[in-house]
Amino acid sequence: MERENKLKVMISGANGFLGKNLIAHLPKTYDVRSVSIRHDNLKSVGDDILKYQPDIFIYNGWYDGNSFSSVNNYEQFDNINIAIELGKVFSQLKDLYFVGVGSFAEYGINKTLISEEDKECANNYYGASKSILKTFTKTLCEVNNFKWLWLRPCYIYGPGDVHSRLIPNTIQACINNKNLTLNSCDSIVDYLYIDDFTSAVNQLLLNKNTGIFNICSGEQYVVKDIINVIKQEFNYHNITFDSSKDRKNSYTNHICGNNSKLQQIGWSAKYNIQSGINKTIKNYEK
Repeated sequence: MERENKLKVMISGANGFLGKNLIAHLPKTYDVRSVSIRHDNLKSVGDDILKYQPDIFIYNGWYDGNSFSSVNNYEQFDNINIAIELGKVFSQLKDLYFVGVGSFAEYGINKTLISEEDKECANNYYGASKSILKTFTKTLCEVNNFKWLWLRPCYIYGPGDVHSRLIPNTIQACINNKNLTLNSCDSIVDYLYIDDFTSAVNQLLLNKNTGIFNICSGEQYVVKDIINVIKQEFNYHNITFDSSKDRKNSYTNHICGNNSKLQQIGWSAKYNIQSGINKTIKNYEK
């Protein structure tokens, strides 16, 4: 297929874990270009968008990240100013399918399986700024008669994840035979393997779905059980759990999603936690 006949897709945040994998797994029928958005290059990024005229824009980039140490940094809200400036550019396009990457942090503390209809009640600046971005981009698309899709991934893991996160950090400790002390790890979370994440996004794009979709496994895992899966794979025992390291403030120990809306479009996860962990370990051992 000639390049000019391909569907044109532009994605921000392509250097991150999700962005890299999305680019690697998007169909070959797409002409994909990445863009790095910073405070100091908004003019040139805007020019690139207008020149390229994307059919789909995947808004995945995020300034200041989502690590626990930065979720309450005021800089999280700088992302809104960036989005507003780019919104002026998007409004000049004739047509657009806008895909935003949100977060389960938008929901805040919730003790049940979270569905898309549940009230948003962010309990940190990261979740609040994501929620504001969702509202802004949804309105932007309504005003300009664009299609709008909002992805809410829960915990996504797999090869290429940030090394400091729980699963890769534990795997590296086992491979390098290092002692590792974690908190009590009694939280109940929803983990989804990265290939299942990208397949879900591709299915949504293929169907031209709009609205909000949880991207999650629909399963509930106790974090300690996941750590024990890794330990058993390595027959490794130098990992201890210390409840004094537990986080106390603005922290929920239950983050799990209902993915029935995603299943209704014909998607299902291919990997369970065991097979996903095994593939992740094999990648690190290479």
